[in-house]
Amino acid sequence: MNHMKRFQGIPMSKVRRRLERERVEQERLREMEELKKEKEQQWRTHVETLTSSQEKTLQDRLARLRRFREFQKKVLGEESGMEGGGANQPASHQDVDS
Repeated sequence: MNHMKRFQGIPMSKVRRRLERERVEQERLREMEELKKEKEQQWRTHVETLTSSQEKTLQDRLARLRRFREFQKKVLGEESGMEGGGANQPASHQDVDS
């Protein structure tokens, strides 16, 4: 153990300092690369979530539009039936509520 104390007191050689700097630089580069990958994954997740939300919104709008079109056809069909049937037939409004 005496030799450990003796070596601790000796300053690092230029080669060891250069090797240590290279090791530290490699670690820093690896950390930066990992951070970059993590950010890219977060971005992909964000875009997927946003896309999914937009698709759901569009599907909901499409469903509402289809329901409205069906309602519109029904109303236009009833109106044309009333015009074609003449004024003798009483109008039934019970179908509109359902």
